[in-house]
Amino acid sequence: MKKIILLIIFLIFSTAALHSTYFGKNKTSIPDMEWSIMRTTHFDVYFETGLEIVAQITTVVVENAYYRFQRLFEASLPKKIPILIYNSHNEFEETNTIFQIIDEGVGGFTEFIKNRVVVPFDGDYKTFESTLVHELCHVYMYYTMQGGSFSNFATGIFYSLPFWFSEGLPEWATQHGSAENEMYIRDLVINDKLVPLEYVDGYYAYREGESFLLFLEEFFGKNSIIELLYNFKIYKSVDEAAKKTFGFSINSLEKQWHYYLLKKYSDQIDKNVLPDSKYQQLTKHNPEESNANWDPVFSPDGTQILYYTNKTYTLSIYKRSTLGLYKPKKIIESGYSDKYEGFHYLKSSLSYFPNGEKFAFVSKTSRGDEIVIARVQDGKEIDRLKLDFNSIFELDVSPDGTKIVFVGLNDAQDDLYIYNLKTKSVSRLTDDYFDDRYPRWSKDGSQIVFSSQRFVDRIFERENEELIFSNLFYNIFIYDLHDDSIIAITNSNFNHQYPSMTEDQEKIVFSAFQNSVSNIFVYDFEENGVAQITNTIGGSFSPNVNHDNTEMVFSSFYNLGWDLYLYSNPFDSLAYTPKIEPTRVSEQTFEKVFHLSEFKRFYRLRDKLQSNNSRFSYPYFSMKDTLESKPDFKEDKEPEVEEYKVTFSPDFLFGGLAYTTGYGLSAQMYISLSDILGNNHIDIMSDVNKSISESNIIINYYYIKHRMDYGLGLFNLIDDYYYLNYWIDSHGIIYDGLKKERSAGINTLLSYPLDKYNRFDLYNTGYYNKVEWFLWDQGEWHLLDQYTRESWIYSLSLFYTHDTALWGITGPIKGSRMQTGFEKSFGSKNDFLNIYTDLRKYLAINRKYQLAGMLQAGFSTGIDKQDFIMGGYYNLRGYLDEEFLGHNIAVASLEFRYPFIEELKIGFPLPLWIRSIRGAIFTDVGKVWDDFNEFKDSANHPFKMGYGMGTRMNLGYFIVKFDWAWRSTDKFLGKPSFYFSLNAEF
Repeated sequence: MKKIILLIIFLIFSTAALHSTYFGKNKTSIPDMEWSIMRTTHFDVYFETGLEIVAQITTVVVENAYYRFQRLFEASLPKKIPILIYNSHNEFEETNTIFQIIDEGVGGFTEFIKNRVVVPFDGDYKTFESTLVHELCHVYMYYTMQGGSFSNFATGIFYSLPFWFSEGLPEWATQHGSAENEMYIRDLVINDKLVPLEYVDGYYAYREGESFLLFLEEFFGKNSIIELLYNFKIYKSVDEAAKKTFGFSINSLEKQWHYYLLKKYSDQIDKNVLPDSKYQQLTKHNPEESNANWDPVFSPDGTQILYYTNKTYTLSIYKRSTLGLYKPKKIIESGYSDKYEGFHYLKSSLSYFPNGEKFAFVSKTSRGDEIVIARVQDGKEIDRLKLDFNSIFELDVSPDGTKIVFVGLNDAQDDLYIYNLKTKSVSRLTDDYFDDRYPRWSKDGSQIVFSSQRFVDRIFERENEELIFSNLFYNIFIYDLHDDSIIAITNSNFNHQYPSMTEDQEKIVFSAFQNSVSNIFVYDFEENGVAQITNTIGGSFSPNVNHDNTEMVFSSFYNLGWDLYLYSNPFDSLAYTPKIEPTRVSEQTFEKVFHLSEFKRFYRLRDKLQSNNSRFSYPYFSMKDTLESKPDFKEDKEPEVEEYKVTFSPDFLFGGLAYTTGYGLSAQMYISLSDILGNNHIDIMSDVNKSISESNIIINYYYIKHRMDYGLGLFNLIDDYYYLNYWIDSHGIIYDGLKKERSAGINTLLSYPLDKYNRFDLYNTGYYNKVEWFLWDQGEWHLLDQYTRESWIYSLSLFYTHDTALWGITGPIKGSRMQTGFEKSFGSKNDFLNIYTDLRKYLAINRKYQLAGMLQAGFSTGIDKQDFIMGGYYNLRGYLDEEFLGHNIAVASLEFRYPFIEELKIGFPLPLWIRSIRGAIFTDVGKVWDDFNEFKDSANHPFKMGYGMGTRMNLGYFIVKFDWAWRSTDKFLGKPSFYFSLNAEF
């Protein structure tokens, strides 16, 4: 967010108007990351120099997906697609390909201006492939609907696809009904919370869209899904497209889908229970407030539980008493400081030290992931371990408190490591490309139980699978520290997660997606068998058993969220199913198992293909004359790898040209260029009239690869001001005036983020300024007088910006923002110093109701003092825009924000479903003055006050705001001032 703001405001920043303050969190950029390119038949794969294995795996994944989608869509992509791979989610969050702040929940994205696919790698090749293929499907849909040309970017029909379809189709083509995704749909059906497809949004649009398309595939065939897409392009209506494809309206198909789901899940409903009907519920989420309580862990004595929750909007660490001695207490909150930027979503854990007085966890920071040791009592930090890893995930403290086992991501591998707290050294346990997760120590410290996607004895023929890594599943393993051997406990084709060993070392509890529903199971060494402990309908995860095996705490998903539950005597009366003896795992070569040398097939650059009609015999549809065949494998050939070089291509291009005999040639142009990584930007804006000196021209260059951002700008700006009745002389003769101003010079920018929430911006501007005044007789129209003023001006601006605001759908709801700084201008005709501050605070009563406050203050001093503006929409509603001017200003605003219309269905005259219209009640108070005597003279120079109310609605691309405001001096509820804007709330 910071970087896009810098691009927009670099030259138009004005310190005289307080509403020109700009906020936004920061990207701190990836240090010393160099890039290379692997050029394959259909893709350019960008990867970190030295990690060719990432490029090779990416090549195999996307090229195989290409030929699969070519068959599915019966079309080929006309252009090569750039694929950018970041080596961790932490690095991915710092990408400059887009300027928005990326959070932990974003798995990847496709950017359609340059048709780039941008994806992080986090150690799990199955997830990595699913994300890549999902995004590649977006590319195929875009080219199918748009044609993929730059000119079609903002006008094509692709953007009118219903959200459930635009995201559901890639999920259908990739996930195809995974057990994890089924969990969400089953929960919606059970709780009668399926949202009509027309209105579903957010994460559930992915899930409902995929489920609906799976239903259509089962009854109408796979090809019908793509035919629906092509029909939408013709009829531009999903209802008409459905009638043409299936013979039913979309509403009729939805009803059939709902009935299909009820039948599908009826058997699972019969066999499982609601979690609160059998187990003691410890937390109670509210889907409108919070939806996550997970990863619980008992204290060594069993009297406390630590867990993660988003009860306070961001993920926080809470503790609670198992004896009911105190209310749940927040001890660490993320999202407001560099020390605790956040926690890895569903890839974090908490672990007590043996004395129960401190615990360990992983925190995200601007420097990377760090292991934190803190006090249980109040969350106060004791120690912080800064280790050299791309990412650090789950951890566990050894029983003697001297070591920490953790999952570390480096060089495209998720492996197990041990950190010795005494020697401050790191030792590696596993070293392969199989993803390892959830390590936990045995009580005697000789073994570590963990989940891994490594194989035991199952090798499969990948040619039978649509996805390369589809047969990767997490199973339970033990790492024996005596001989460094790995022993398999389970060996099944469904996921086993969150293992932990009981203190007596006789059992391992874990969660598993057996029969498509995740529940808690136990493996007993003596019985050599597995027994099911829970049978919840939603899904149960992350079990933890206390020291004497009398209580088990776990997290269960139900009614759109996770809650913690307690189960007493979990091992009583269990029926064990015999399993194979624990098996010692032999070393396997990841590359050979998955035939990754196949990347060499794609060394040849494609030939240009001719277009012809597709089997979808509709007008203006075309496909390639011959669909391409997968090339033969040649051992001595492989795709070229070359060093990344900066090459610019357009992001935006706009222009116009005109000519008149009296005025001459006039041309306008705006062009924005950048390189594929987004580290270099050039913006050119011009309004050419007659000659260069009479034209507006702005050229900016930005280099944002490193932590420090640099900007350089050149400008030539022309302004003409015409004044009617400019002056009347003593004889009553009226004269008109013209003021013509030209500024030409150079700007520089240095922007340094301290962390995600704080930064300094330094602006320097030096320019030549020429002002000319012309006065002419209105009756005779001849020039009477002319005056010229020329000067050289240099200005220096320094600002500090702080932003921890959390956003709702129409504006900030919690946190704070501040910007304070100064501008000093040096010049014979322009000598001034401006200082001002903008403070904003947001208090969340809950997720629906908030208080927002803003305080702005500034003063100007020097020979040429500047005027601050007060009045109007930006700072004093109820008054005219720019009604008050002064060298000093103080303005305060207070808003109460609330839900105005949560849901409104209208049947006539037009069927509408209106949702989530927000309301606000506000008051603004302010004053401007030229000297302090005016400020003290409240009788003649009182504070001005306005008050009013308004509505806000998020329409996706912008926020519509309506405000009605009255002056405090007006008759109560008299005629108000009305304001309309497309801005977010302050």
